[in-house]
Amino acid sequence: MDNELEIHFPVETDLVELIWGDETVYPWNPSDPIADHYFSIQDRSFPVTAWSSNELSPNVESFFAGLEELWNGFKSETESLLVEGYSDLDQQLLNLQLQFGVVPMGIIERIVNCAHSLYQSNLSLLEQLTVCVHGAFPHIDHEDLWVLARPFVYAMRSGDMVERLVDTTRNSQWHTLSDVEQARLGLAIAQVILSSRDSL
Repeated sequence: MDNELEIHFPVETDLVELIWGDETVYPWNPSDPIADHYFSIQDRSFPVTAWSSNELSPNVESFFAGLEELWNGFKSETESLLVEGYSDLDQQLLNLQLQFGVVPMGIIERIVNCAHSLYQSNLSLLEQLTVCVHGAFPHIDHEDLWVLARPFVYAMRSGDMVERLVDTTRNSQWHTLSDVEQARLGLAIAQVILSSRDSL
């Protein structure tokens, strides 16, 4: 019966023998004495020493030059696809993440979405700033946000305040910042969004 199967399915039988027939196990621990034996057998099966360095040198250089050319083409193509693939909102989120790297992306998204929803509102700039940030920091009182937001409203004409705030918190971690510092960063994000929206 087994012979009949072997006659009818020789390819499958050969494949099974190939898969299950080799009992060689790859040595996961290179310091194991068995590993030396395994690696020496592997080295002998691929004789690199058969080629002289004069033969290898030009071929290696052309090989790596070809790889570099392929990589640069792939990299530039990927970058262009990434830039083209992003919507304006995604691009804005990416820019804000780069500018305010210490702030978690979820908070940036919340502030951006709130700012976009307030686009046609009749709220004052101070109210827009506080509404955007209060959604991301509901534990901070509205009145406290008003006090924190006032300097941002006055500084809307110049980005100096935002840049100074980003510079002072650049090397910090989000969880080490106080609630006031976190809220100020949120207000800075809202200011950047609202001022860029008004300039369109």
